[in-house]
Amino acid sequence: FAERAASNQPRFALTDGNVREIAHICRRLDGIPLAIELAAARVKMLTVQQIASRLDDSIQLLTRGAETALPRQQTLRATMDWSYDLLAEKERILFRRLAVFAGGFALETGESVCVGDELQRGEILDLLSELVDKSLVSVIEVDEDQQTHYRLLETIRQYAGEKLESSSDHASARARHREFFVQLAERAGSQLSGPDQGSWLQRLEFEHDNLRTVLEWTILNDVNLAVRLAKAIWRFWELRGHWREGLGWLEQCLSGRVALTPDLRAAALDAAGNLATCQGDSARAKTLFEEQLALQQQLGDERGIARALHNLGSVAWRHGDYGQARASEEKGLSIRRKLGDKSAIATSLHALGTYAQEQNDLERAAALYQEALSIRRELGDTVSIATLLNNMGNMAQAQGDLEKVRALQEESLALRRKIGDKAGISQSLTNLAVLAEEQGDFRRAHALLEESLAIDRELGNKKGVAASLRNYGELMQLQGEFAKALTFYQQSLTLFQELDDRLGITACIEGFAMLAGIQRQSNRAAQMFGIADGLRAGLGTGQPVSFSSAEYDRQVAAIRTQLNNEAFATAWSAGRGMSTEQAIAYALENR
Repeated sequence: FAERAASNQPRFALTDGNVREIAHICRRLDGIPLAIELAAARVKMLTVQQIASRLDDSIQLLTRGAETALPRQQTLRATMDWSYDLLAEKERILFRRLAVFAGGFALETGESVCVGDELQRGEILDLLSELVDKSLVSVIEVDEDQQTHYRLLETIRQYAGEKLESSSDHASARARHREFFVQLAERAGSQLSGPDQGSWLQRLEFEHDNLRTVLEWTILNDVNLAVRLAKAIWRFWELRGHWREGLGWLEQCLSGRVALTPDLRAAALDAAGNLATCQGDSARAKTLFEEQLALQQQLGDERGIARALHNLGSVAWRHGDYGQARASEEKGLSIRRKLGDKSAIATSLHALGTYAQEQNDLERAAALYQEALSIRRELGDTVSIATLLNNMGNMAQAQGDLEKVRALQEESLALRRKIGDKAGISQSLTNLAVLAEEQGDFRRAHALLEESLAIDRELGNKKGVAASLRNYGELMQLQGEFAKALTFYQQSLTLFQELDDRLGITACIEGFAMLAGIQRQSNRAAQMFGIADGLRAGLGTGQPVSFSSAEYDRQVAAIRTQLNNEAFATAWSAGRGMSTEQAIAYALENR
């Protein structure tokens, strides 16, 4: 591109300022030499940035070629017209209809969507082979199920789309495309908690561009159909980290422009609330879940009521209200046991196990986890099995059984990598980093945290970023890098404050307290320990959130020896009496 552009515009030069846009242009034009040459010719009139912004209609943009070239090579449209005119009639029909696919398609998908009128299903393979031979369709990959995938290069797809829109079968071709992918999404949705969830997640990732195309049309023209699709694949958005995008689609569906049926609105509220939770927006999630519960009660849908209670329990837990969380979940569990819904029963058991673990009722937590795990293994739900193993690993860590911790967390990580659960991978990496810290392997801990933090930043997972930063603080503290440790704790606390995550705030305050103690800032340490004690009381737990009880107690005892009893009690009481806002402000003071 740069060489051709310089020949057309002598003042043109490849620079740090335009190299990214040039790379973008070449990618969007799929590396087609003629298309790149024609784009480069436009530097006489347009900047590189302007060229890049107009590539959604590259056929219109690339209209001038070298005057010395053959007529069919002077413009991209002329080249495409020449190729199209050489096709047999049925090849033209298939070529036009393939324009409905965004990103690519498998043979069976092409056969399902492109049949009708002049084309029979049995003809598609031979016609597709002809288009591949004529370089109008590209073979792009073979998936793990040994299916070949195909695509039209984007510039060629735009041309085929123009031909489709001017033909008599454009409406029926696009309708078949929509129908196929809504049905595919609903088939996938029923499998995303079963033994084949990994292959379905991969399938949906490949088809994501096609699903986006369907959503764009249905949100404008048939929003109830859009919700059918979105509610089927929201778990895919959750597990593969498409949180912001998925919530964006659902918010459009819920915008009120067109009324949804009550059952579909409830489903959209459920999905949107869960994706808002992933992004750490608990306030928005609570609003969505409260409306969901009201709708489900209005409908008399017991399964939906139990689901909404579970969602609201999860929000209460994130705010440290374990009593409300447990009450909501137990009410939902009672309904689910009555309905005999095994997967939902396991979900409630898992949640109740988490609440028990947070309140240090480890015996109850272990029993609840084991019952949930038995059900999940029976159902073959890899995602949930991995999450349960992760939680059981955390519990083993609190009990000091480090070998068990490693086994459980590594099994969890392997399952999460297998299915591409990005948020789960990050969580497992963080937990393994904490284990490495405890075993004194600081280099491994740093590498694991670095990978975890990169994933969470990619996902926009504020809670994950906050947790990784807190763990970085602890790692720096163990290595004697106290100034760095303080900075990481402050960054983490700020994020947890934004999220109103009381558990995370408490974990950070404990980190500040331990750091002050190690640095022999005795009065500040005593006050921070008092703050942590008050926050834990608000959470309903007397046990440290982020350190072992033995380590925590040793540091408190050390502070007591550095201060007389009266000074220690005064500082502790001052800290314990602070509000959460006062505690955060005190912790963030530069020291």
